[in-house]
Amino acid sequence: MGLTRIRQVKKEIRVLGIAVKNACSGFVVVGVVYRGRLAVDGVISCLTESHELTDAIVGMVVSSRHLNQIRVIILDVDCLPEVVSVDPFRLAEGVGKPVLLLQDAPVAVDERFMFMWGGRWVTCVGLVEGDASRVLDVSGFDGVVEALRVASLVVDGIC
Repeated sequence: MGLTRIRQVKKEIRVLGIAVKNACSGFVVVGVVYRGRLAVDGVISCLTESHELTDAIVGMVVSSRHLNQIRVIILDVDCLPEVVSVDPFRLAEGVGKPVLLLQDAPVAVDERFMFMWGGRWVTCVGLVEGDASRVLDVSGFDGVVEALRVASLVVDGIC
């Protein structure tokens, strides 16, 4: 996936925040479609037994009726269970949407894809840094993205 430009980041841009939690026979993946930081537009979910979640997330998003509304997918690496992994490059390619990964410590990714926002490192795939920073500013504050916060609340309520 090449770099995408978002001409104008509106305050109601739809972002998908994804949270994951251990379940008895695998993992529960919950995605919350959030309109900026204003309102929830939808919730999608799936179950998977695989420790590599990329294919499960791609399937969940592509089969969702919210696919055409979503502009950016956001994950918080520090909130994922330790045994799971998500490949942001394959996720962006499979869904056709930019992916932003938030984490407290930088990971071994090319520096061209990373920047700081709200005291956290952001790995940016498929979106230029300026646009990614504006998306995060609109959808969150104080280093907390509202879609991720709500997705975590939903997944905690399920398990």
